[in-house]
Amino acid sequence: MTVHCCIDAQTPARDGRTAGIRGWLFCDVPVVALVAESDPDLFQAATYGQERPDVGAAFPAFDTASRSGFFLESTVAAVAQPGHWWVRLATGDWYRLPVDWSCRHPKLTELTALTRQAAPPESLQRALVEEEDLEARVHRWMKRGPRLRLRLDLINKCNLRCIMCHYNNKAYAQKPVRKISLEEFQRFFEPLAPDVGEVLLSCADEPLLSPAFPEVLRYLAQKHPMCLCTFARTPC
Repeated sequence: MTVHCCIDAQTPARDGRTAGIRGWLFCDVPVVALVAESDPDLFQAATYGQERPDVGAAFPAFDTASRSGFFLESTVAAVAQPGHWWVRLATGDWYRLPVDWSCRHPKLTELTALTRQAAPPESLQRALVEEEDLEARVHRWMKRGPRLRLRLDLINKCNLRCIMCHYNNKAYAQKPVRKISLEEFQRFFEPLAPDVGEVLLSCADEPLLSPAFPEVLRYLAQKHPMCLCTFARTPC
């Protein structure tokens, strides 16, 4: 049996310490698990089985090629030197294969008795359990940098009455005014700030009608300059 593998890209995260590695890997027998080994006791499970129609088109003889994509999150230091893939097949067998994280060309590796492993290490099994835990995966994703997009309105009013808009409904347009002050914005934004990468200050209302709008922009620019702030109003 032969394993076909290729690393397409390695993208550093904003924190400068972690990196995302994308690529594809498939075998004559379906692959059910893929784990990276960068140190003798450091294992990180890859998210495996992503859609790769381009790989399927390139290898039509292999049924599993079209779902052979993987994503691996690792530290920059860990992938700075060659490591190993641990590949589990649908037969239940584990194989340990060498990998050069910097290589961007497809590679073929024969599965032999020498690469077959009797049983995976306990630390590898723990890595697989963590990969199956959705909450743990979200936490790892969040640690790579500010990921959240905050969407909110600073006021529930608009000065236009576009025919296709809810503000064209008189009852809706005459609802009591509600405003978010700078102090209120700061109070709920500060705990979220480390995880927010973008703030959108226009969802369904007109931000320029808010008295706090200039202050909020100034606060974000001075206190959180790495946070992208956007707002827009579509004209009639």
